[in-house]
Parts: sequence; structure tokens; C-alpha cells
Amino acid sequence: MHRVLQTNSDTLFQALPTAMAVLDENERVLAVNESLCALLGRTHENLVRRSSMELLSPHDRGSALTAYDGGVGTDHGGDGLTRHQRRLRCAEGRTVFCDVYATFLAYEGRAGVWLVAFIDVRQRHHYTQALHAETEHDELTGLLNRKGVRRLLDQQLSDEGQRESAVLFCDLDNFKRINDTLGHKAGDDLLVRLAQRLQQGLPPECAAARHSGDEFLIVCPDVAAHGGPQELAERISVLLRTSMARENHLIAVSASIGIATTSDLGIERSDELLRLAEVAMYQAKDHGTGHVFRANAGLSTSLEREANFEQELRQALARDELRLHYQPIVDPTGRVHGAEALLRWPHPQHGLLSPGVILPAARNAHLVSELDRWVLSAAAREAATWPDQQGRPVAVTVNLSSTLLHEPDFAAQIERIVPATGLDWHRLVLEITETDLLDLAPATLTAMHELAERGVRFALDDFGTGYSSLERLKELPVQILKLDRTFVAGLEREAVDAAIAGAALSIAQARNMTCVAEGVETTGQLYQLARIGFTDYQGFLFAAGVPAPELRALIQRPPALAAREETRIHPHPTETQPARDDPDTVARTPTIAPPSRRTTGEIATAGAPVPGGHECWIFRDHEEFRTRAREYVRDGLRHGYWIEYVDHAPASRLRAQLAADEVLGPAMETGAMTVATIEEFYPTSVGGVVDAEAAMHARVTSVEKALAAGYAGFRAIVNATAMVTTPDQRAAFAYYEYLCDHVISTEPVTALCAYNLTELGSAAVAEMACLHPVTTPTASPFRLYADSTGEHTDNEYDTHLALTGVLDLPCANLFTAALEHTRAQNLLVNDHGLDILDPRVIHALDQHARAHHKQVTLRLTQPLSTRLQPLLHDLTHTRIETHQS
Repeated sequence: MHRVLQTNSDTLFQALPTAMAVLDENERVLAVNESLCALLGRTHENLVRRSSMELLSPHDRGSALTAYDGGVGTDHGGDGLTRHQRRLRCAEGRTVFCDVYATFLAYEGRAGVWLVAFIDVRQRHHYTQALHAETEHDELTGLLNRKGVRRLLDQQLSDEGQRESAVLFCDLDNFKRINDTLGHKAGDDLLVRLAQRLQQGLPPECAAARHSGDEFLIVCPDVAAHGGPQELAERISVLLRTSMARENHLIAVSASIGIATTSDLGIERSDELLRLAEVAMYQAKDHGTGHVFRANAGLSTSLEREANFEQELRQALARDELRLHYQPIVDPTGRVHGAEALLRWPHPQHGLLSPGVILPAARNAHLVSELDRWVLSAAAREAATWPDQQGRPVAVTVNLSSTLLHEPDFAAQIERIVPATGLDWHRLVLEITETDLLDLAPATLTAMHELAERGVRFALDDFGTGYSSLERLKELPVQILKLDRTFVAGLEREAVDAAIAGAALSIAQARNMTCVAEGVETTGQLYQLARIGFTDYQGFLFAAGVPAPELRALIQRPPALAAREETRIHPHPTETQPARDDPDTVARTPTIAPPSRRTTGEIATAGAPVPGGHECWIFRDHEEFRTRAREYVRDGLRHGYWIEYVDHAPASRLRAQLAADEVLGPAMETGAMTVATIEEFYPTSVGGVVDAEAAMHARVTSVEKALAAGYAGFRAIVNATAMVTTPDQRAAFAYYEYLCDHVISTEPVTALCAYNLTELGSAAVAEMACLHPVTTPTASPFRLYADSTGEHTDNEYDTHLALTGVLDLPCANLFTAALEHTRAQNLLVNDHGLDILDPRVIHALDQHARAHHKQVTLRLTQPLSTRLQPLLHDLTHTRIETHQS
């Protein structure tokens, strides 16, 4: 059925912006509108009554304007339209390429006329070109982007007559400092300025592109025409060298440049040329700022090896050939309460590979997210089968890359993976690095909160080394901070590292978080961390990364805090040296080598070190010491122990004094007890300060000798007064005793250290009281006794810290510090031997007990209790006990 064009529609016909014409059945022009006249540059009179052939370019003569003639691009639509393309002839002889649409209809009562529309293809071409340019150019600088530079390189490399093409990969050396100090707006301004300098200063044949961030690419189709690669690189280096002012200072910016050319390496693909130039740029950066490095055949071979390695990794992941090791996270008793999953790859040629080798290949192969998902699934499935640690479930920590963390369905992926493994949500810890917080999207933050509501905990790794703000930390559902090993490594020699560690712990405690010290490798580091207040540790001192079966053994039998050499787990001997993100792969020799074996078994028996294996006692005169020491020795001999008796008197005099004793004399004769002087027992350094580690080795030797001889155990009784007369001596001695507590003070090894109150004074005794609870957390309670009866053990007070001596006001701070740091819940103050009991000190202790949720117990004689009651009536956390004598 034909459509009808009415005469009264002529006004609309003329006003249409589309060029149109009406033709009769013989294709002669009956009418044209203004748009067609404008398109062709001709008048109505010049067009009407002419044949349509006269509208066509000579190239299209012989083609029908309206009907299908078999030409390319012609189409018969189901709506009665014909569609094809034709070139029209304009007035000045030029041609216009148009899409032509024609339909048959009625016109002013006549049948068999054509209505034809002409669409100028140039408009569409310009629009397409604009879109194309937008997708291939960087929005900020106007330079080509990554897509545009690849297209340009593909064109150059496909040219049969191509000359030596080159790509120069440029990375700004100091750009991050600009962003950090002046802000991102200043950084953007700098990029725009440098882009303009490149556009103006490069040879016309060269093209500049912004690859990403602060990286620029220069593509040169004929590098020889510009003096060769090195000369061109130096020219570009000058263009990219500038500075920006900050207050009264200038921040200099330069570029490291990598060069890759086609002729040197026979490269025929744009992606290979770009990658080689990028690797060359990293080589330039390794030599310092502003350097240039040209790719060579060796670098090309290295890239080929990397590509093969990436393919092997892809296959290993597909075949489930990767493995997980686990590094324990322990509390002060050595109990494993968590373990960090560490990726391993048993490579057939290279041995057991660590993440330092695996992750770079995974990034290049775009496998990081897939690896994350595999590790999460495998670790959660394994952890679901772990036994509890003395009734406490053991958590598993999984490292997340920023790639997976920023995926839009991050939470959904975790929620799909974990339930399928059977792991309880509360046993999962997801570890992210501090640097990842910089670009944390709101959607990711929401996802983290959703997972935290399910019970997942988040740990912030490398704390103190990234660039996050403390304000940002407040927004995150982070429950665990992990102090970076950088600060732990320097604890023994750098005061600033101890301050940073203390600050990190304070931040964690203020936010109700746990703070884990990473990279603990020596007992000295552990000692310093314990002094600061850390209670969660991870590092080689306890164990390296171990396979799952060995971790199970560690959970069921916690490692001693300084594990023996043969129980320390070593990685595969061919394992590649780890990178910074996976340092826990190569075990180091421990600072202290504890005893290894005895005839009846191993010293470190199942379970944690036995509390009370190392005791401390004070006395007022030497007779009191001998009385107490004699009972301690007798008890040890009854149990079949080998005894070392140490006092400040010369050894010959000690032997003469002890030989008359009916028990001790025979013990010396049979060799069950040896006698030594302080100087013999404690190796000292300059200034009379005990060499803690040398003394520790001496004790190890004594213990091994005793156990190898068949004795049931080892016991030492020591008058240590001479070793603690100065603050430096006290600190060094506390460290030595700390080693004893954590290395060999387990059954059947015990020791009693005694101090003379009269010689040392109350302040020194109080200082020792402060040092010991901090440095012996696993041996709490640490007791200071003035009990001449020898009845020093009272089960009722096995959870107490006991102090005796002079309680005067100058010692108040030291005693309250002891209360603050001790892990015991009750401070026992015994009046036996007290020279002064100042009520003000008792009030101070009571206030500290209230602040730290602890209790003070005063054991007073009946007369003293009666006398003090009126002064102590308002105590809230102090209990007064009375006894008869």
C-alpha cells in the first residue's frame, strides 16, 4: 500500500534538516528541499526536472538512485525501503558520499513516485573519529593512552619498509613526593606541564603517550634519524627534568628511562616491545634516579624465561600443585593461638619457591586474585580440621592482595568460599597491608564491615611502614595490628624502634586491638618486647613456616619460646631467598642454643614451661641465706637433682663451710653438688655486668652435663647480690634470668636467686621486683620472700606476686610499676621482715590495683594489723590478713 505525500506537507518537507528529493517513476526530479540544495550547493531550478543520473558523480553513473542494482551496500528492507550508498556531484565539482534511503509512494494524486533521503556520511565519519580519538587519548594530558600507543606501534611494525623503531619507557623518579607533600592537584598540574613539554620538544615524527600514573611512553619510527636511542633518550630526559616549589624548597623531578628497539632484538609485536622497554626502565631505576638503560639480548632472554615461568605457574595452579605452609602465632607461654598461611610452590627444577618468587609472576600473568582465592580456600579447609589449643580454637590468617580486595564482589567471593570449607567465621583472619588503605573504596570498606559482622577479623600487616593515617584506621573494622619486623629487628640497639613498638602497642590497646610482633628471631628481641608489654609473637624464634602436619604437632605440643635447633623447622634447602613480603622462609641460627637431649628424653617436655621453675628470694643476713639455701639443696638432692651452690665467698672457703654439713658434705664428695663463686658462675663483660648470653650457655652446659650423667634434674642456688648493685647490672641480670625462664627453666631445671636486702637497700629490691614480673611472664607469680623457715610455698598464693622488704614512699613508684606489669592478679605484701610500712604506699598500691583490675593482699601480724586498721579503712582493692607471728 502506497504512502501519500500531500501538498500541504510541502512546508514540512522544505523544513526538514535531512536532504530529500521526490522522483517520478522514471527517476526525474519532481521536488527537492532546502537541505539537499545546501548539500549540493545548487538551486531548486538547477535540480528540478533533471534526471537523477545528473545528481550522481561520474564514478556512480549507470547506478540507479532508488532501486537495488546489485551494487555493494544496497539493501532491501522489510519496510519497503531501499538502502544503499552513492556519491553525489556538487556544484563546484566535488563529490559527497551519502547513505541513500528510498521508498515508493503517492504524490499529489499520482502513483509511482519516489521519496529519497540523503545522509551525508562525513558527519558520521567525523563523529566516529571523535569517539575513536577519545578512547585512544588520555583525558588529563591529551596524549595518546595505552590503547592509542599500541595501535600506533602495530601500524609501524606492520610497515614492510619500516626502519629502526624504538619505544622509550619513562618513569618520574620523585613524583610520589610531589603528591604526598603538595597534593594530587599539584601532581596533575606537573603531568600536564610535562606532557606539553614533550609535545613541543619532541621531533615531529615521534609520538608521546601517557602509559599510566607518572609513566610516559615515547614512540619513534626512525630512531637513527635522531642520533640513535641514547641521544634521543638524553633529549627526552631533559624535557622531563623539572622542579616544583614547596614553601622555600624545591622538589626536583627527573625520569628513569628504559629503551627497547626493533633492530637489536628482532621484535615484531608491540606488546613485546612495550614490556621490554618497561623492564629496561626498572633496570635504570635500580641504578638510581635519572638513569637510562637500553634493553639487550640478555634482558630479552630473561623476559622469555619469565613468560615460560608464568605459564608453568598457570599450569601448577590449574593442576593444584601449589602448597601451603603455616607460621605459628604464639602467646608468652608458647601456645599456638593462630597461624599465618604462607604460599609455597614445589617447583620441579627450582625447589620450594616462596611468595617472593611466585607473586611477581602471578602479577604479570594476572593470576593474583585467582591465587588469593586458592589460598583462602585451601587454608580455611585445612584450619577447619586443626585441634583446639587447650580448649581454645586456633585461627588461620590469610594474606589478601589489593587486587582481590578492590574487586566489586569481594565480600560475595569470601562468603562463597568460606562456608564450603567448614571453617567457623570467627577463626578466619584476613590480612591486608597498610599501603592498601590508601585507595580503599567505600564499597570495599562496606564489604569489610559486613564480613566483620559475621565474625571475620582483619589484621593490618607491616604496621608502621605504610602511608595510612591514624584517622583512617578508626574507620576500619581492624582487630589486629602486626608490628613490622623492621622495628623488631632493631629493638636491641635502637631506642627509636622500642619507642615505635611501644606506640604501636598503645594504639592497639586504645582501639581494643591485639598487637602481634612479627619477625621475632632472638631472645633479646623477645625480652625487649616483653618489657614493652607485647603478648603475641611470630617469628623464627618459635618456628618458621611449616607444613600442615608439623603445625598440628606444634598445636598439640607448644614449642618452647626458644626452640631447640633440631625442632626448629628449616625450609627446603633449595628454596629461593625470600623477598620482603615473605621473610619467614629461611630459618636463622638462634642466638641461644638450649640443651638438646638427655638420657631420659628431651628437656622441653610436652606443655608450656612450668611456672615457678625460677624463684627469687631476699634475705637480711648471710645466716638467713645459708638456712634457706640448705633446705633448697636438701630438697633437690631428695629428688635426685645435680646441685650448683654459688656464693660470693671464695670457693675454698665455701667448700670448707659446707663440708661440715651432714647432708651437703657427702653431696660434694659424691659430685651431686658442686660449689662455685659468683665470678666462676657468671661470665661478665666490662664494668662487672653479666654477659647474659654467655651465662646462659654456661647454664646449658651444666644442665646437659647433669642430665647426661643420669641425674633427674638440675638445681642452682645462687647468692646474686653482687651482680645487681647498679642499675645496669640489674637490667643485665634481669635479662639473664629472663633467658633462664624461657629457655631452660622447665622441669626438671629449677633455680633460686637470692638477694641481700641489707646490702642492696629497698630501692634496688623494688627495682628487681619491677624488672622480674615484666621479664618473666610465663613464670608468674615471681616471688620475693623473706621467709627464714623455708616454708615459702603456699598454694593459696600461687597466683600472687609477693613482695617483702622496705615499703617506704621513695619506693612507691617502683612497687606500683611491679603491680602494673605483673601478669599475676594479686599483689601479696608480707610484713615479715618489714622495716617500714608507710600507709601512703599502701594507698598508692590500692589505687593502682583499682586502675588495673587487680587486688592487693596485706599479710600483717595481729598487732600491726590493729594499729594500721584506722589508717586503711577506705581501701577498695586491698584485703588485710592477720597472722600470729
